[in-house]
Amino acid sequence: MARTKVPEALPRIKKEGQQAGSPGPANDAARTSSSSQYAAKKRAVQAAKAPSQAKSKTQKELKAIGQVKDKVKRKAKAGVKALREIREYQKSVKLLIPKAPMRRLIREITETFGGDVIDRWTSSALEAVQEVAEAYMVAYFERSQLAAIHGKRITIMPKDMDLVKRMAVDL
Repeated sequence: MARTKVPEALPRIKKEGQQAGSPGPANDAARTSSSSQYAAKKRAVQAAKAPSQAKSKTQKELKAIGQVKDKVKRKAKAGVKALREIREYQKSVKLLIPKAPMRRLIREITETFGGDVIDRWTSSALEAVQEVAEAYMVAYFERSQLAAIHGKRITIMPKDMDLVKRMAVDL
């Protein structure tokens, strides 16, 4: 009978009371030297890293030598940026028009047309007016876009907005 050699990679069978990672009783001597082996390995790794850190050059230096090429900027496809912005604005819940200019506009309009009827605004009232104004604008542009699509176009034109104004019943 030929004797087969048992591969060393196979896991050893554990005896009762022996922990999973601990060596057997025959390997007690190996356990004491493991810390020195670890320290030697750590020093070797640090020594291997040291020359690369000393030789490290900046991107400018490597570019001057010719080892690094400039990254080629690729032009994005048409409409990709616009679609990304649309998705971003659809996800957000914040107001689209900045608050300060909108509040100045509201106050100016009330001074011009309101006369002395409205002197002061609460912040919640100004915010409510802005919410309604933005909702109106969004609905107006949505319907204008539908009118443009009906005309077999993508771009909104003034004639689409005029059509939406004429058809506006509950806009």
